[in-house]
Amino acid sequence: MQLRTTAIVCAILAHGEHGVVARLFTPEHGLVAGYVRGGRSRRMRPVLQPGNIVAAEFRARTEDQLAGLTIELAESRSSLHADPLAAAAIEWATALTAGSLAEGHGYPRLHSALDGLLGAIAAAPSARRWASALVRYELLMLSELGFGLDLKRDRRAPRRALRRPPAAGRADEARGVNSRSERGLFPLSPSRRECFIDGGVPNLAQSPAMKALFHHHATTDGVTVRVAVSFLPEQSELDRGRWFWAYHIRIENDGETPVRLLTRHWQISDNEGQLYEVKGEGVVGEQPIIAPGESFDYVSGCPLETHRGAMEGSYLMQRADGSTFDADIPRFELVGPAVTG
Repeated sequence: MQLRTTAIVCAILAHGEHGVVARLFTPEHGLVAGYVRGGRSRRMRPVLQPGNIVAAEFRARTEDQLAGLTIELAESRSSLHADPLAAAAIEWATALTAGSLAEGHGYPRLHSALDGLLGAIAAAPSARRWASALVRYELLMLSELGFGLDLKRDRRAPRRALRRPPAAGRADEARGVNSRSERGLFPLSPSRRECFIDGGVPNLAQSPAMKALFHHHATTDGVTVRVAVSFLPEQSELDRGRWFWAYHIRIENDGETPVRLLTRHWQISDNEGQLYEVKGEGVVGEQPIIAPGESFDYVSGCPLETHRGAMEGSYLMQRADGSTFDADIPRFELVGPAVTG
């Protein structure tokens, strides 16, 4: 097999002492994996950043063999990783792509959409113009995987623009024993369940398609907390004993009155039995008020020094009458590759 193509870097996994296995998203062949000799060198690390566009050449004797891969940088987006908001969006979109799509199947529409999303993030890192594009990319991916929504029905439903996430989200640092854990990266816009995003998608939060993204959920007093989690190899340093995960939280208000998120309480455990507690006000720098039928989304991250762990917790919610209750955050596992030798 020999394949020459441009591609988007989606995921990197250390392999051996100096090499990496790179998973690239190509226009015609979808996800393709290849071994990059010396991929962990100082010269190659800036090239193999998620979101970068590269000129790639895959070579293998057979279709079933892991191809050798040589790459050259075509367009760099490495500088965006210095901005927490832009970095979180790039990492989430590329990790979701690498974790959801089967290798060797072409998804030209998805490739074009991901390229456009990354271009929008590069043009406006503050998220003013790309937050809704990220949600639409998730919806397009679900459609390509067979979880499509009927975009032609209910067009008489009220429209509502997506609001800009607050800049304060960057300043939300986890407080507690493990100061690096549960670090707020960026909030996504809230979505009314009977709204359209640019006139297209009804019943966003309640659709089975969107729920397919979130494998963990818990409901307390009409508030449902959903979680999707992804291991990020490009942000991990396995040789130094550091694993990193991103998780996407969606909080839905199925009740009849507004609720406000006051505080968060996380319990984080690792594979060695260590337990860390993280407590703080709000999430991603704010205490959102979630009206009936609305939801609030944000993405955050958690590093550990073991390849496995788990997270669970609760949000302290306040009703309109001033009473409070704890909304459970479902337990979810953090699973990464083990290091041997």
